[in-house]
Amino acid sequence: MHALLNVGVMAARKAGDSLIRNLNKLDQLKAKATLKGKNDFVSDADLIADEEGRLSRWSGVDVAICPHQASIDRLTAGLKSSSLNDVLPLGGDAWIVEVEVTPDATDMASFSLGQAEGKIDGLPKAFTLCRKGQSAFVPNDDTVVQVGDRLVFATIGEHTFKRISKAAGHLEPPYPESPRVAIFGATALGKQLATEYLGEGCWVTVLDEHLEAANELVGSSIGSHKRLDVIHCNLGDLDLLREIELAEHDIAIAALADDHENIAIAMRAADIGVERTGLVLDDSALARVVRRIGLTYAVSERRVAIDAILMQVHRRVPGHYQLMPSVPEIVAMSATIFDGHSRLGQTIAKVEKKGSFRIAFVERENAEGSRVMFRSKADMTVKIGDRLILFVSADDVPTVEKILER
Repeated sequence: MHALLNVGVMAARKAGDSLIRNLNKLDQLKAKATLKGKNDFVSDADLIADEEGRLSRWSGVDVAICPHQASIDRLTAGLKSSSLNDVLPLGGDAWIVEVEVTPDATDMASFSLGQAEGKIDGLPKAFTLCRKGQSAFVPNDDTVVQVGDRLVFATIGEHTFKRISKAAGHLEPPYPESPRVAIFGATALGKQLATEYLGEGCWVTVLDEHLEAANELVGSSIGSHKRLDVIHCNLGDLDLLREIELAEHDIAIAALADDHENIAIAMRAADIGVERTGLVLDDSALARVVRRIGLTYAVSERRVAIDAILMQVHRRVPGHYQLMPSVPEIVAMSATIFDGHSRLGQTIAKVEKKGSFRIAFVERENAEGSRVMFRSKADMTVKIGDRLILFVSADDVPTVEKILER
């Protein structure tokens, strides 16, 4: 019997912001700035992991989750490759991405997955295939890919997103080295977004119709940053949006508290000519449909919080859980390899032959003693202490559990 895991959700709203401020962030920023050098920019995001750890110890919970930061991570990643249907962080540098195969996927369409992986250098493993009129399933190397299929890949590093998009036949403009970013809303989320993008060397404009919110941002730790402009204005003023050259911005993000306002603002930015539009919503159903109206990427903060809780729980408690709401037929599972385990010493390819599942990642201890997520490879040998993260059809869970339980 496993003890219940105590999970705390730290919503980055007034209560969460107040609590974070009470965790001596200023002292930590100064310490980090000293370590990193006077000219290096230190973002609030650099401290999230430490703050969550301190919050856990202070409150007695096992895991503290900050939905704002998790939403930002997911949104900024999704905006880097506009052809991906969805991106999902799994911790560290591990990602799950979904993409649709187009007629231009000359090295993938009409080929088996095994052939495609052989033809396309560095193509990660696809663990789910969604085909119109059929239930999603876990493919194998002999599964033939068709135009219109949606493939879900397990990958390491955001730099692989472009490779996956290109393999599926999508040609998209390169992501700018230092993009111009417009953020609508000087909210707590808007400030965190601005901090994140400034830390990446971007030029950021934050717009808000509330003077108090705009002034608060100007007076904050990032208010005097040379690449930041804060504008108090009517967000529906088209003349002003043209005056600030919104159409010349590479990214526009709506970060207000109201879902419908966010959608309206993002649509206006897209109509003006901004190539990549993003928004953070509360309603997960709305987040799933924004692509149909021409917007690039949206995240639901509520859904992000649920996903983060599930992933943290299942890092500690065995079992299966739904990873992607858009593909309910496929679930994630994990299996820890202990001394004497029947799969110890086997290759990933041999383990996968035992059942209808695919191993996406192997979490393993590195030389420094830290747990690191690796993308699984067919010839990788399973070692003591490895944690296998695999994906399986929900109907096959009982069979796979028996295969991997000892």
